[in-house]
This record gives sequence, structure tokens and C-alpha cells, in this order.
Amino acid sequence: MKHNSNAFEAVVHGIFLILGLITVGCVLLITIYLIISGIPAIRQIGLVSFLFGTKWASTAAQPEYGILPFILTSVYGTAGAVILGVPIGFLTAVYLAKMAPKPVKRFMEQAVSMLAGIPSVVYGLVGMMVLVPGLRKLFHIPDGSSLFAAIIVLAVMILPSIIKMSVTALEAVPKEYEDASLALGATPEETYFRVSVPSAKSGIAAAVVLGVGRAIGEAMAVMMVAGNVPNMPTSLFQSVRFLTTAVAAFPRRVHIPCHQPPVKHSHQTALIFEFHAKAFNHLDVSAMSVQENEFSCAVTIQTQKNLTAKLIEYLIVNINCTWIRS
Repeated sequence: MKHNSNAFEAVVHGIFLILGLITVGCVLLITIYLIISGIPAIRQIGLVSFLFGTKWASTAAQPEYGILPFILTSVYGTAGAVILGVPIGFLTAVYLAKMAPKPVKRFMEQAVSMLAGIPSVVYGLVGMMVLVPGLRKLFHIPDGSSLFAAIIVLAVMILPSIIKMSVTALEAVPKEYEDASLALGATPEETYFRVSVPSAKSGIAAAVVLGVGRAIGEAMAVMMVAGNVPNMPTSLFQSVRFLTTAVAAFPRRVHIPCHQPPVKHSHQTALIFEFHAKAFNHLDVSAMSVQENEFSCAVTIQTQKNLTAKLIEYLIVNINCTWIRS
């Protein structure tokens, strides 16, 4: 019986190893494809000008293709969402897992699950209809569509992932640890924050990683509240464009005087940065369609981690990318 169990575990281990290698291979193939497709843009634009250029004007008489505003906006937006969302989500998780009465816990868990199931476009619509006008009136600014609005929306969107995974990690801590701490004279609050939380730190860290992935990969919601203007993010109340938004909202056709328009290749090269920010573990190509002058692909990126084995649970992020030809 023990021999059969060991053989079964070895087979399962081999299957997961093969699947993991396939995942890594798919990520490498997509990376190689994007790099090769972006080489013409690098040759015409220049790597330094492309990465560190502060202006994006692809339709101008003298086009410029600097993606630094998009990169900085994505970095600032994600960092702001993490600064706002992680403390709130962490403290909420500690309260629900250790302090909340059972009726409150059941109600809050259902509310968090409902928030996790709301589509991104709904968050963007609520932000556009409620948050943007509210910021405009509160801070007396011409337009509420700004980086600050995007940070608030992203902070709300990452809360369900952080709360659910952190609660699961805290509940997995053996009760004997807490009983021993209480027996030594520690208060319940000291036990929760000095015993339970350190014991669940791997699961909480996984929750933060999932939240960061959600914030980096979001496109539709931030497109609706950030203003979608390719400005350098010099102010919280300035309209900006995220890297994911630049990929999703790029015009279909751009006429520029060259045989192979660098805008297509630079668009794909920019996608490399977005893709690596999202592709953590598991990749599944869900749909492809080829038409006359357009190549569209929908890629679903899933991140998997088991809390007890310190692996990240499934994260699904949709990347919509378009091959642009003149």
C-alpha cells in the first residue's frame, strides 16, 4: 500500500513538473517573439530614446515614441494602490480571522467575495461617475480624471485578493501557537500580531503579490478614470496613461513615412514590460483571431500558489494585444 502511494506521488510530481516546464517554455517563447518583433523599432527609434523618452506622439508630423511616461505612471499607480490597499486589507483580514463575531465574519466574507466578482469595467464606471466628479469638487481642480483617481480605484480592486488570501493564511496557523502565547501572559492582540501574523507571513506575502499583479495588469478601469493622456506623472491630479492602457487604447492605424512602421514594433516592445510584470507562473492562450491587417490575441495569465506549500493561488489577468499594421 505504501509502495503504491509513493508511486502515485511520483507520477503526480512528474506531471506537475512537466506542466511547470511547459509554462516556463510558453513564457520564454512569447518573450522571444515580442523581442524579435520589437527589434525594428529599437533600430529606428533607439533603445535609449524608446525607454527614456518623455514624449509619446505617434501621430505627429515628427513622431516620437518615448514610453517612460507610461512606465512611471504604472509604477506610481501600483505603488500608490499598494500603499493604500495593503494596510487596509491586512488589518481587515486580521479582524475577520481572529476578532470578528461569526455573523459579522460571514457577512464580510460574502461582501468580499462579491467585490472579487465585480468586473473591472464596473469599477471604472463607478469611478468615472462618482469618484472623478467628487475629486473635482473636493480639490477644486479642472478635471478629476487623474492618477489619484486611478490609485483609489486600484486600491479598492486589490482588496478582495489581499483579504481572502490573508484570512486563509491566518486561519491556517495552528491554534497551539496562540494558546501557548496566551498561556505565557500575552494579550489576544499581542498574540495575533506577534504570533499569528509572523506564522502566516508567507501567505500574506502571496496575497500582496496577487494584489500587485492585479494593480499592474488592470487596463479598463484605469482607462476610464485616469484621463488617458500620455503625460509625465508629475502630479497626483494630472491626467495620465498607464502602460496597459497604452496597449489597449492604441489607435488601429497610424500612417508614418517608413516601410515597416516602428509604431507596430514599439507597441509590441512596450508589451514586453507589461507581460513580464504579469506573467508570474502559468500561461494559457485562450483565443486567437487573424484578419486581413489585424492580429488579435487574448492571453489569460494565471498565477497559482498553495498557501500551505507557499505557492501563489490562481490569478487571472487578461491581456488584450493588437498587432498594428499601416
